Amino acid sequence: MAQIFYMAETDSTNSDIMRRAAQGAPEETISVALKQTGGRGRMGKSWFSPEGGLYFSMLFRPETDVSKYYGAAIVAALSAAEALWESVNLEVGVHLPNDLYCSGKKTGGILIETIVAGNTLLAMAVGIGLNIDVKKEDFPRDIRETATSVLIETGKKIPPRNLIIPLRTHLIENFGKLKTQGFGAFLADARESCITLGKRVSVRYEGRESKGEANDITSKGALLFKPDDGPEIEIPAPDSVTFI
Repeated sequence: MAQIFYMAETDSTNSDIMRRAAQGAPEETISVALKQTGGRGRMGKSWFSPEGGLYFSMLFRPETDVSKYYGAAIVAALSAAEALWESVNLEVGVHLPNDLYCSGKKTGGILIETIVAGNTLLAMAVGIGLNIDVKKEDFPRDIRETATSVLIETGKKIPPRNLIIPLRTHLIENFGKLKTQGFGAFLADARESCITLGKRVSVRYEGRESKGEANDITSKGALLFKPDDGPEIEIPAPDSVTFI
């Protein structure tokens, strides 16, 4: 039976859930922490993870073709957005490839890590970090003007643990739908929630960086990008997308 492991502090909830996966933990096992000492984002970037945030990872065991889970990071972001709206009445947008934004500032992020054999997706850690009860002065100076939190946006002190069950509920529902129907079932919601589309951006992918316009999201969760110096291209998994 799946359990929720609740910790005051850990190195990384994704690392913790992957360790539990290796020990045979069942699908829907969850690791939650109020602080991470080794939080990380995509491409090995560090993730500021102070007390007052919620750091949440859920284990899935799809045992199906990896193509069934195209767009998983966007689906996780939509799930987190639903949980925030349901719990605290806070509307957030999705910024590709894996961030949550409110009032033009970052309030959360997604990290998907997988175990794959051939084309079969054996296990997947869906990690979500949310800035909940974090004051502006708690953020490091270099991100103080670009980060925000539920506390800053609503003026309300919300116990981070209040988000655990809503996150669990929406992730189970949405990832079940992703497995059976594919990302196309989320395309309309993704387009509506995505704050990246229609904006000029700088995109890093395949070892290069290019400026242009973010035009659309495809039915497989890829970014349709029109670089300034060439025709529109499809980027399945951009390393980063920055507004310019």
